[in-house]
Amino acid sequence: RKTVRLRDSRRSLPPQSSGCTAERFCSIVFLRLEEKDSQMSNKPTCEELEQRIRELEKAAAEHEQVEQALKKSEERYRLLAENVTDVIWVMDENLKFTYISPSVQRLSGFTPEEAMEQGSSVHLTPASLELANETFREYVRAYESAPDETLEPLTVELEDVRKDGSTGWSELNTTLLRKPAGGFGGIL
Repeated sequence: RKTVRLRDSRRSLPPQSSGCTAERFCSIVFLRLEEKDSQMSNKPTCEELEQRIRELEKAAAEHEQVEQALKKSEERYRLLAENVTDVIWVMDENLKFTYISPSVQRLSGFTPEEAMEQGSSVHLTPASLELANETFREYVRAYESAPDETLEPLTVELEDVRKDGSTGWSELNTTLLRKPAGGFGGIL
């Protein structure tokens, strides 16, 4: 069976002997031309393209400024976190460490990663762990009973266990973290 190909088209038509009339052939060609015309009319003008390029360049410049500001902020944060002598830590709402500052190693001998993996039960003596759990539970209950009130930071002295097995006393100053939508979000 022979087919007739339209110029610049991937469609092929059967020859007229198989029922393709000249009228049908012309209507297909006109449909293809109308499709091309509608595609051409949807194309942006040169001015519209130039405007879009300016918008994209402006957005890219703003993005670059935000990235630079974030980088500068991270550098300042890192400088503080790495040089402060106090141990800064954050626990989530499940009381799992999400951050411990590098200064924990000077105080306890544990790297931040080791301290986070082990959790507070390994780093506190049994009596201090019991006191910490009881104190934090009361603190969270106080928050839950008056979630709109700002609680004073909690200060408690606990005996911690160092990596070499020795113990020492530390004063903890903590505050509750709120979730953006409200509710208990953790401890700092």
